[in-house]
Amino acid sequence: MILHNLSQRTVVSGCHTCAPRSAVRTALRSQPLRTPTRLPNTVVAGFPHIRDSNSRSRSSLTARSIGFDLTGSGPTKSVDKQAGELTRAAASLLLFQSVLKGSAGEAFLKVLQHLQKGSPTALLQHYEEFYSALASGGHASLQDYLLDKLLAGRENSIAKNCANGSLPADSPLNRAARHDLDVLQRLSVAETTLAAWVKEAAPWVADEWLAAASSLASRQSPPEGGAHSLEVPENPEPPACIAAPPTAYQQQLWRERIGDQWKWSAGLEDLRYYWAAHGWGLTGSHSTLQWMNGKFQAFKASPAGGAPISWTNMDEQLTVDMQKAAAAEVRKLMAGDPAQPARHVLAGSSNALPGQQLWQALVESEVPHGLRLVYLPRSQYAHVDELAYGMSLHPRIRFLVMCIGLDVTKPDVVIVDAVSGIGVSQWPANALLCATGTGLENRHWTSCCHVVHGGSVDDNDWPN
Repeated sequence: MILHNLSQRTVVSGCHTCAPRSAVRTALRSQPLRTPTRLPNTVVAGFPHIRDSNSRSRSSLTARSIGFDLTGSGPTKSVDKQAGELTRAAASLLLFQSVLKGSAGEAFLKVLQHLQKGSPTALLQHYEEFYSALASGGHASLQDYLLDKLLAGRENSIAKNCANGSLPADSPLNRAARHDLDVLQRLSVAETTLAAWVKEAAPWVADEWLAAASSLASRQSPPEGGAHSLEVPENPEPPACIAAPPTAYQQQLWRERIGDQWKWSAGLEDLRYYWAAHGWGLTGSHSTLQWMNGKFQAFKASPAGGAPISWTNMDEQLTVDMQKAAAAEVRKLMAGDPAQPARHVLAGSSNALPGQQLWQALVESEVPHGLRLVYLPRSQYAHVDELAYGMSLHPRIRFLVMCIGLDVTKPDVVIVDAVSGIGVSQWPANALLCATGTGLENRHWTSCCHVVHGGSVDDNDWPN
């Protein structure tokens, strides 16, 4: 009698009738006891959702939520664990923490926290805050929101250094930036997934809620006759000065260029080029600004929901002459030729103060070339030194500051002194003043000023 161990079974060779049963039992006991080995996820052929009834590892079938990986064979991580991992990932950001600041980012973090622990009702309220913030900002997804904030570069040292032209190509910050980009990619959870997590924690919400909570704004369509793709040089050199802010569709193309990377860290060079070309913060995203309470603000001549700026008593010829003079000086400013320095543009007129028409003319003629127009309200004249410092923080941006209705017999004179070089404030070399007012004819101007008066342009200094 010969005993064989074949596939975890002990078989007695030979005629079973010739061997005593006791001998067979003794031989079997001498073999080590082995448990049949089976794959825990063995499925019945043709029925992948039914497990083998003989499988040692049995688990109940659980439907996976929208946005989950449906191809994995292992058990899905619980929602609270996944939310916890994302929360810890967000805390590990080194340079780009500011991307998660703001109503949508902060509400997103609260959703993750309440998915780990917290009441389902509070979770739904935070998801509503998150959804509303994305919708009010016109973002088509959480990914678009994160990429928009990333491109804006606020409170971002690497973006500021790129915009100022002071970041070496081999900067140690590159490594931290690549780490953060991959973390942000991981945080860009699809809305279908996030909403499904919330519904799992609050199962009483209707299926209609899940469908609605997963839908946001649509993407921009390409403009007629406009570029349908970005042209980024292979070895890009930053332009001499900051260009105009991207249009809404160009911004979408930039988001797609970074977001479509297999790993967002591979898009760092593109990001560096973007910041070098368009700048950072509000000055990088807006061409028309005003200085108020120590900072730049987005500005329109007639802001929606507010009273229009009172720029009355327009003189058409003076407006045309000032526009021509301002355009000529802005071109010099943009060129940056030391042999032809740009000069401030002033107009002395007691009865004709050009304003809104001049502003709009400059918006149409100079803003496309990268100029930032800054309106300085009368209430801020005494803080011109703060404005000067604020503009100096953006040395590659070219600014034109407009003041309407200066009166050199009043405290407004601090502005004139600043741009004339005789005041205590240091006016930055990347900015010009375009101003109208009374009493200017009584001042002696240095060669830094280009004077327009009486409907004509005077290329000489204002007479004594």
